[in-house]
Amino acid sequence: MYFAKCPECGKRIAAVAETCPGCGLSLKEYYEEFDIKGDELIRYNGDRQRVVVPDSVKRLGSHAFSHCKALSVILPEGVTTIGMRAFIASLDLKSVYIPDSVTDIGKDAFFNCVKLEDIVIPGRLTVIDDCVFGGCDRLDITIPKSIKRIGVCAFSQCGFRKITIPNGVTVIDESAFSSCCHLKSVHIPASVTHIGTGAFSRWNRLKKITVSKDNPVYHSAGNCLIETASGTLVLGAEKSVMPNDGSIKIIGEEAFFERKGLKYITIPNSVTEIANNAFSYCGALSELTIPKSVAAIGERAFNNCSALKRINVEKGNPAYHSSGDCLIETDTKKLIRGSKNSVIPGDGSVTSINECAFDECADLGDVIIPEYVTDIGDYAFCFCKGLKNVTFAGSVNKIGKDAFRYCEDMTSITFADGVSELEDGAFAHCSALTDIYYNRTTEQWTLVKKDDGWDFRVGEYTVHCADGDIKKG
Repeated sequence: MYFAKCPECGKRIAAVAETCPGCGLSLKEYYEEFDIKGDELIRYNGDRQRVVVPDSVKRLGSHAFSHCKALSVILPEGVTTIGMRAFIASLDLKSVYIPDSVTDIGKDAFFNCVKLEDIVIPGRLTVIDDCVFGGCDRLDITIPKSIKRIGVCAFSQCGFRKITIPNGVTVIDESAFSSCCHLKSVHIPASVTHIGTGAFSRWNRLKKITVSKDNPVYHSAGNCLIETASGTLVLGAEKSVMPNDGSIKIIGEEAFFERKGLKYITIPNSVTEIANNAFSYCGALSELTIPKSVAAIGERAFNNCSALKRINVEKGNPAYHSSGDCLIETDTKKLIRGSKNSVIPGDGSVTSINECAFDECADLGDVIIPEYVTDIGDYAFCFCKGLKNVTFAGSVNKIGKDAFRYCEDMTSITFADGVSELEDGAFAHCSALTDIYYNRTTEQWTLVKKDDGWDFRVGEYTVHCADGDIKKG
């Protein structure tokens, strides 16, 4: 091995020197910290804060610096490859010098380097692979013009204040820029022909969306990013106004995910589908109107919309209807989404309550589950602060996983006609619970199927049965 300069202090030294005359560094000991085979650095085993990689290294192997304690790493000119997970979870790492000779950076190479601030992507790189900079929440970076593809979660949870996607990028994969919560605007250049699901999701400060007029696949209108041919609204912002010109047919997955400032939205009557998580975590959304054109609503489309007060479905919709401020899938009789003002209809139009249907609905007060409802989905009422008493008017087949988890104000549960199964976490963390009223015998209560943890960290309740009481435990 040969160093023209001391790796510690930078002083010029002779090739045969054993010790640096400037700082006293033992070069033999320094070299021994590097496990090198051929031209590949297999592992750095030292604990120095500043590491200068020897000139003989051309490739960094998988995990070469993973979980290392260095603050800065300098790679030599001539390195061509940085392997998968090479620096993963190096929690103290602040800067890495990458020479222009690098043409390949493997997946997860800098994943979760939470203090990484100073790095320049080399200009010969054409792909930023999956999760390369994911979780680098202090990173602010320039994407070079050489890049053609930005991989899955490549920049997820990065701390960008501003980002420019260069003209030349053709593919932006799913979740590529998800949870970049400081970004307020995005511009899609003419070269982009594919944008994956959730590529820009969870930008809770997003204000402005624009697309180059020369882009053949996407366009913007009303502050919305739209895939032209399919009519899919890919991305919306807090101030988006969906065009009512027939150009939107589908509201895509996570299109408005976590738009915390979105209070009202008008869905045009050209829309036929609202995809999974389309409006999830829109915590300020207070009113929802589903036009009669909508024939499909995906899973968790309105999950955690905790401020919802009014839900209305236009008359004539063949798939859905509303009643008592509840969104109901007509054929299956499934309550898809409720609001803080919901009254679950007791006319038999609802027989099951969907997963997450009421999650985080505050101030529900007392809830009556009508006799026709037999199944309560997972997480259906979780985190419903202000929910005090729940009554099941009929015989319940199953109360799903975490269905009432963290309903911390709940004091009583009434089973008017029995229950067959309580899944894991069904009433977990209902810390104020004191009374369960079960209108059958103590023996029948003991026969109810109860998963471990159904009453995890619940108060010291008493089960009041028709023929006597049972204390918790």
